[in-house]
Amino acid sequence: MVRTTIRFRSIFLSDTHLGSHRAHADRLLHFLERCDSDYLYLVGDIADRWGPRGSSDWPDAHAEVLALVQQKARYGTRVHYLPGNHDRELHRWMTREALVHVSSEHEHTSADGRKLLVLHGDHFDTVFSRVVWLSKLGDSFGNLIDIASAFFERILPRQEPGGLGTRIKQICKRALGYTGRFERSAVRSARMRKLDGIICGHIHDPACRVVDGVFYGNNGDWVQSCTALVEHADGTFELLEWPLEENSAA
Repeated sequence: MVRTTIRFRSIFLSDTHLGSHRAHADRLLHFLERCDSDYLYLVGDIADRWGPRGSSDWPDAHAEVLALVQQKARYGTRVHYLPGNHDRELHRWMTREALVHVSSEHEHTSADGRKLLVLHGDHFDTVFSRVVWLSKLGDSFGNLIDIASAFFERILPRQEPGGLGTRIKQICKRALGYTGRFERSAVRSARMRKLDGIICGHIHDPACRVVDGVFYGNNGDWVQSCTALVEHADGTFELLEWPLEENSAA
């Protein structure tokens, strides 16, 4: 069977967490094999772990994702990498990739002329005075949730690896008002810079909407939601959730 390539003007991905047992790397690889674009944005938290031999000590699908990104760059896709708070060593490796454009933020012009700020978004944590502890302890707390969830996932039926922990963390963040504060801070940042919108990641909460006249896009993640924000040829944006089964893909 010949696979049909789905063409977009731009693809925005974040929080893939390659190198982690939580990452749905097979699903992400299938998405990248089926979808092509003029622009590909890697909006932070692409890799949790980067071993002494780079990606060679990862599971095959995890390493193949980065290899496919490199291949796309060689064949003309303009790849932008915007580091997140989990990337660390991957940031150094990406900086050495001549065909990958690395920056902390980037201004993307959509096909319909809108100016959109693209960045991971972890620096918005520091503006939350009432939940500043979440920024400082978030990773440690999240790791504890992952350990506990991994135990329950082994004994409970029909639980995807990493899914339970992600759902618990999302519930906690929404209950604390973190998700709403993040969105408001992101929209405020775009408005202060007189831009038409902002695209980010970090909070694993996919979104594609207009807030008070400002476009707000969040790419979600590839730990639970398996979503990407895509731009069509006419400049419209859509949030895609990539299906689990290959034969159910559009």
